[in-house]
Amino acid sequence: MRNAFFMVMMLALAVPAFAAEKGEKPDAGEGSVLVSEPGRALMTTVIEVKARVDAIDAKTRTLTLMAPNDKVVEYVADEDVRNFDQIEIGDMVVATILRSLQLEKVKEGGKSEPEAKGAAARAEKGQKPGAAVGGQVTFMTEVVKVDQPNNTISLKGPEGKVVAFDVHNPVQFEVVKEGDMVQATYTEAIAVEVRKANK
Repeated sequence: MRNAFFMVMMLALAVPAFAAEKGEKPDAGEGSVLVSEPGRALMTTVIEVKARVDAIDAKTRTLTLMAPNDKVVEYVADEDVRNFDQIEIGDMVVATILRSLQLEKVKEGGKSEPEAKGAAARAEKGQKPGAAVGGQVTFMTEVVKVDQPNNTISLKGPEGKVVAFDVHNPVQFEVVKEGDMVQATYTEAIAVEVRKANK
């Protein structure tokens, strides 16, 4: 599944969208959602990148892709990419990336050791190629600074790194204090699929 991840990284080279044409076109877009309530916050970002298959070299399993902003990317699919022979010129490769960070104030006794889990899937035989991979890690952080004038709260992670977060809900300053423990859950999921042209 690392192969799918590298494809996403290559395709995500260009924003904004490429000039409009008939039918589906290479483009890239991003949307974010923020939910904040006392003692809890959730930030989620979804990025979608589309690229058109302009050439296929079956012998080397190489795709030439037209990515956003007229960029041309060559991608070599390893044997993990099932159903490579189903890909046709004009098909669209669509990569969707989801990143989410949830922060929640907890009482003493929360998980002290980081916990990680992951999952992966790929297309069944005979289908258009597709793959998905995701991972999630949960760990404890400490509130080391509450800066109400600048609307930030700083957290220190398990490796000692301090990160300041913007506070969008002022009520957080009433419930979150220096020394509090916050459970952080970071999730990242990547899905890549091939769609038939004009669909």
